[in-house]
Amino acid sequence: MKLCCWHKNYTRATLQIANGNNGKTLCSKRKRRNPLRVVINTLLYITKSGCQWRMLPKEYPLWQSVYYYFRKWKRDGALEKVHDALASDIRKAKGKKITPSVGIIDSQSAKRSALGQENCGYDGGKKTMERKRHIVTDTLGLLMVVVVHTANVHDSVAAKEVFRDLRKKFLRGITKVFADGGYRGATLRDWVAGNCGWALEIVKRSDAHKFKVLPKKLRTVDGFQHCIYTIVNGQSDA
Repeated sequence: MKLCCWHKNYTRATLQIANGNNGKTLCSKRKRRNPLRVVINTLLYITKSGCQWRMLPKEYPLWQSVYYYFRKWKRDGALEKVHDALASDIRKAKGKKITPSVGIIDSQSAKRSALGQENCGYDGGKKTMERKRHIVTDTLGLLMVVVVHTANVHDSVAAKEVFRDLRKKFLRGITKVFADGGYRGATLRDWVAGNCGWALEIVKRSDAHKFKVLPKKLRTVDGFQHCIYTIVNGQSDA
């Protein structure tokens, strides 16, 4: 069986970014047996298929070799750097400024796996033990910040941690953040204005009795679809 090549354009762009930084973004002192393109394609295969590390098809490199790079790049921030560079290229191609001026915040509950017993909380709404992934996207749905926390923390409380990370990453440029009704209240609005200097605008539903995807919320839905599961949930060695 021939080795599958996933997302050729993404792989090519990733390698260009890595080599453009004097080859330091994804570099390693380890003697490389497999080309970086093959390693990245394998990571994309795991992301797309949800395959367990030890169940990688034999056409791919040994899972230990691929996991070495995944763990290293995750810890030193290389994956995040590549993601941010790709997002900047997309914004530029769409005719937008590289640094976004508007963010859209939302959260989504994620079911725990059989092995993921730690850092879970009881979600009173769904009546299950889960985690929440809290994200901020730009108006294109591109991820800006991701924070994972227990599901028993209310959105308006966890949002402060998300905004702190957003402020560190985008110290300048952000002027407004859109949110749904889960973030309403003067306390959070005043905190965002005083600590971040941004305006927090709540997007309200026009009719509470009918389901309708909010215009701004739709962008965070796109962001969730682009989340890399293994990065967001901190997949373990097994």
